[in-house]
Amino acid sequence: MEKQRLSNIELLRIISMVFVMLIHITYALSGKAYSQTDSFLCVIMQWMTMICVDLFVLISGWFGIHSTLKGIGKLVYQTIFLALFSFIVCILFGFTKFSIGGLWHCTFGIFSVYWFVWAYILLVIVSPVLNAYVETASRSQLKWLLCLFYGFALYAYLTLKVDPIFSKGFHTMSFIGIYLLGRYMRLYRPRWTQLSVKVDFLIYLCSVAVAVIGVMILQQFHQEGLIIEKLGNYIAPTTMVGTVFFFLIFTKFSFYSKFINWCAISCFAAFVIHMQLDMHVQYNKLFQIIHSGVPLYLFWPVAIILVVVLFLACVLVDKVRIFTWNKLFLRK
Repeated sequence: MEKQRLSNIELLRIISMVFVMLIHITYALSGKAYSQTDSFLCVIMQWMTMICVDLFVLISGWFGIHSTLKGIGKLVYQTIFLALFSFIVCILFGFTKFSIGGLWHCTFGIFSVYWFVWAYILLVIVSPVLNAYVETASRSQLKWLLCLFYGFALYAYLTLKVDPIFSKGFHTMSFIGIYLLGRYMRLYRPRWTQLSVKVDFLIYLCSVAVAVIGVMILQQFHQEGLIIEKLGNYIAPTTMVGTVFFFLIFTKFSFYSKFINWCAISCFAAFVIHMQLDMHVQYNKLFQIIHSGVPLYLFWPVAIILVVVLFLACVLVDKVRIFTWNKLFLRK
């Protein structure tokens, strides 16, 4: 009998995708705050959810990637299917018109839209090499490799105005470090991973607080460029620390939920659908309209509820994609 996957990390997978959708709302509201309080709340939400991408990759490191051509094909098929779905919906509702360029961005040009897809596929391609190293290296060797990797990353972060190496975390190079860190945490459970849930959560909150304070200080000196390059960054120390300790919270309890696992299988659909070029425009407009139409104290609760609803809708759409994949490519 196949062992059922526990739902604690699957719940975290869902949360990471909800965080992606929430952080994109903060980008949509950039420059549209109508008070200092509004701006401050937006900054807090942005840096609370900045861990979204790193969480997703860290989960891959925790479980390990088993690279296959079929797996890569499945990811590409999912991206194209859902991007085309979004494009067609936008055409039917009159949000856009059919164009060869639009069709291109949903098919052969998907990598120009979905940076995460190409970065993650490259991680999948190199994962057998990474896995082989992890299996043969000693604990000490892997630990020192990680120390050197993140020592170099910190040096680049502190000394380079624009980082061409890790590209602010929008690159496979960043993913490799996070993946190896996830493998190390899972295999060796170092002492710093065994703190209490309260301490883990406190460290996460402190990382957010440090980032938010940094943003507020830089805003006072009109250093918006530094905010983007140094704090709005998936490999920033505050983001990495927040990612690790938020992740660790979910390793310290376990439960099983068929519904959570059912949703988690399709959570990537939410990213693909709402990031399709035409759909993303409508996504931004929706939350800009809500932002201007509801009281400030209601906006983020309403936004979170609506994001969850949209997430579930995307999951349902992805079940159609799974059905077509099974019919087309799985042998009976």
